[in-house]
Amino acid sequence: MSSSKEWAGSALSDSGLNFEILWYDSLGAKSSSVLVQTPDVGVLIDPGASAMQRGFPISRVKKAYYRLRALRRISGAAHKAQVVVISHYHFDHFCRLDLKSLDSAALYRGKTVFLKNPNQFVNFSQWARARTFFSQLISKFGQTKLDKVLQPASSTVFPSPEEYMPLAFGKVFPGYQERREEILDKGRKWFKSVSKMWASNLWIPQLRFDDTEFKFMDGQRVEIGNTILRFTPPLFHGVEYDRLGWVCSTLIEHNGVKLIHTSDVQGPVIEDLAEWIVSENPNVVFIDGPPTYLLGFVVNKVNFTRAIENVCRIIREADKTELIIYDHHLMRDPLFKKRVADVYKVAEENHKRVISAAEYLGQEIVALKTRRYPHPHNVRCQQTLLV
Repeated sequence: MSSSKEWAGSALSDSGLNFEILWYDSLGAKSSSVLVQTPDVGVLIDPGASAMQRGFPISRVKKAYYRLRALRRISGAAHKAQVVVISHYHFDHFCRLDLKSLDSAALYRGKTVFLKNPNQFVNFSQWARARTFFSQLISKFGQTKLDKVLQPASSTVFPSPEEYMPLAFGKVFPGYQERREEILDKGRKWFKSVSKMWASNLWIPQLRFDDTEFKFMDGQRVEIGNTILRFTPPLFHGVEYDRLGWVCSTLIEHNGVKLIHTSDVQGPVIEDLAEWIVSENPNVVFIDGPPTYLLGFVVNKVNFTRAIENVCRIIREADKTELIIYDHHLMRDPLFKKRVADVYKVAEENHKRVISAAEYLGQEIVALKTRRYPHPHNVRCQQTLLV
């Protein structure tokens, strides 16, 4: 297995900041789990994994096998971390406590867990998932019930995302702008609706049970010795007013060296996030990439082009960024390299490493294996993906 020192230059190795990729989609299961270590602290980011989508061209048995491998690898690395980060409440980013395949409570026990705030800037489904998860946590660690700790909402007015994403919302797309305005208007109505849910329901508080603590990460900064953790305010899980909700990105800094884990930003498709990454100029950045397997269905050409342009901008302008792990949504498509060819071309021109987690670990990308050895029951699914 390659070390992060070999791949990310002398600045990273000299700083004392190192990382270990635990699992990503290129390895065969949905995940974006990384362990980051400094002399001060170990940070486990997004400890979860899910089986690949129905159309991914391998058997259901193989999908379950890769998911189990992912969960076991994440679980096996958890003892190295004192801090856990959960960027949002999709099942490939955290483990519920009712999983039969592992003792998921051990992932959190004795640690400080920074989670996406479950009370605001969450969509309807993540609101429900978070409450199920916190109910499990409270029962396990506090021997009580969720309704015993709920509190009145601490806010009933929420800032519009347009206030802190001026680049994205100010962008004009000739030939698409009229349709874009229609979509944004629908998004504003959806935001108003979901805001009513946040304001009218009881909220989950931050919690502490003996040596296990659960804190909300949104927009926070934490110092642990000489290590700084910074979390972004809520970011769209994709395009403006994406119905998938919001996530928080993580930045870890030690001795002036930075690592960014974007979580699920689908590109990034939002220009303001690309601007933030360039301004931070991290040495290493983990970017999920656009879900090319959804092109023409959920992702249109305009937003796909935005995602490509934003990554290319990061490659060109973030001069300290030597390594980009480009993985997660992107690796669910056997034709990803063809679809994002411009990204790899710009990386080569700028002498930057843009690689998948599997390539980083010296392994073959599972999606590319399926093109050579398609499972007979999934040939039709694969042909659909390759159109």
